[in-house]
Amino acid sequence: MAASLELFTTLFVAVDPPIETGDLPSGFRRVIPITGGTLHGPGLTGEVLSGGADWNTQLPSGVSHLWARYTVRTDDGVLLGIINDGYGSWQADGRFLAHTHPRIEAPAGPYEALNTATLVGTVVATDGTGVHITWYRVIGE
Repeated sequence: MAASLELFTTLFVAVDPPIETGDLPSGFRRVIPITGGTLHGPGLTGEVLSGGADWNTQLPSGVSHLWARYTVRTDDGVLLGIINDGYGSWQADGRFLAHTHPRIEAPAGPYEALNTATLVGTVVATDGTGVHITWYRVIGE
């Protein structure tokens, strides 16, 4: 049996304007503050809490490395740490599109199996006020 993907959750993450910290040896760094949001799906529902950020580095090639860390609160009140890491670029249609591999840090209890779940995702940004994220769970071989 081949591996396949199933929808896990979709997120809307609200952001503030980037803080441009400038050129680094690895590229041009922007810190994009996360101010809140929502997540809904068969695998996870809840809210994105403010206080996280994406430490985004535009590489000399023009591709951006995303590394976001934030916290979500599930509908039943459990706090989960999120790390979303990947690469993306601006598309001809004006959207920013990235492919990521999110990781979830969960306490013991009903969500602890998510600590070892294999997830992949997309991040789409258009207007600077937020990003739409879709996560899929890898199932099968």
